[in-house]
Amino acid sequence: MAKKKEQKNKKPTPAKTDNPKLAGENRPST
Repeated sequence: MAKKKEQKNKKPTPAKTDNPKLAGENRPST
């Protein structure tokens, strides 16, 4: 069950905003 919870948490990827590189690639507008 812990694995499923980790996958669900990874879906939204809250680290995307924490990652300037990812945010820049994901948000070309910024």
